[in-house]
Order: sequence, then structure tokens, then C-alpha cells
Amino acid sequence: MDLKDQTVAVIAIILGVILLFIGAWAWNNLPQPTAFNLGLGIIAIGIMVLIGGIVIAITSGGRKAPKKVEVTAGPEEFIPEVLLPQPGKKQLPVSTVEGIGKKYQDELEKGNIKWVEDLALSKPETVSELTGVNNKTAQKWIAMARLTWLNDVSNEDAECIVLGANITSIEELAVADIEDLYNKVSTAEKFGRVQVPKGYKITKDKVKLWIESAKKEMPE
Repeated sequence: MDLKDQTVAVIAIILGVILLFIGAWAWNNLPQPTAFNLGLGIIAIGIMVLIGGIVIAITSGGRKAPKKVEVTAGPEEFIPEVLLPQPGKKQLPVSTVEGIGKKYQDELEKGNIKWVEDLALSKPETVSELTGVNNKTAQKWIAMARLTWLNDVSNEDAECIVLGANITSIEELAVADIEDLYNKVSTAEKFGRVQVPKGYKITKDKVKLWIESAKKEMPE
């Protein structure tokens, strides 16, 4: 039950009880036939108000909050980033991150999260509040944004790393085993846990580049 329904129900129940007491007093203390007509009328109104409050309390208590709907992007044609005339990763739009379509992009931009860089520096709570997605999804978006920042990790690579291997930080990627990471992302692709675009291929050499790129960001 939300606060509004709860308040209405409590007020209705209290008012109903008060009317019942007033009706009973009128019935016992006023001269007839006024006592009968007025007292009975007030008691009847009190009963209806009381029942209404109880009904509101029961029906509102069983009402469930609407579930948050996650929107996922459909398959796309893969074009290697090196062939795209992009101004640089610092100016990659936030929609570059897997799962962020036009709707979520608009909501994030209202909170001044326009670029991948902005998302990478954001808190999950802020992203969740702006878009309505749960905290877990917000954390994954931020993780993909941070990994996309690496020189040898594209947005498609970041999707495979986060959604396929559950690696959510550059530190985790830097210490990952090449063979183990390759097997995890390959298996995830095979069973549809990640949706890679047509033409995109996961190789051990690619995985090796991911790890080496992450290691370069680690302090000596």
C-alpha cells in the first residue's frame, strides 16, 4: 500500500468510527422521532464510510508495484571501430554501450550523462534513478563504459567481457587468464548470453589484447 492510499484508508476508518459514536449518542439522547431518524441516518453513513476505508486498505495492500522492464538492443551489423570516422573514445555517445537505446540515452542526457566518459564516471544509483533500471543493470552499463575506454577494447568487446565473463573492472581484466576468459566469452556467445553483431569474431589474440590493454593501465 502506498502512502496516499494508506492515509485515505486511515482517515475513512476513523471518520466512520466517529460517525457511529455520534449516531449512537443521537439515538440515545435526542427526543423521538428525531433520535430515530437522525441517529439511524448517521449510523448508516458511518458504516458505509468505515466499510469504504476497510476496502481501500485491503485492495491497496494487495496491489503490486509494476515491474521494471529491461529493453535490450537487437542484432546489428558489425563495423570495426578503426574504420569508423569517430572523433575519439572521449566523445563516444552513451548509446554506444550495449543495452542503452534511444529511450535510455534521452533519460541519461537529462542528468548530463551524454558520453561514454560521463557514464564511466557515474554512480550506479544515479544511473538507476535516471533510467528506472535496476542497480545491477546500471553497474553493468558503467562497467562496459569503463572497459570501452581501453585502447584495444571496443564496445562489442566490453559487452563480451562484462556479460560473458562477468568481469566488471579493469583490475579484474588485467589479472584474467587468456584461456579461461576466451572459453567464457566463447561459451556465452554460443548459448546466446551475449549477442555479437554479424561479422564480429572472438579470438584468443583479441582476448590477449584486452588483457594487455588493461595491464597497461595498472600502476607499476
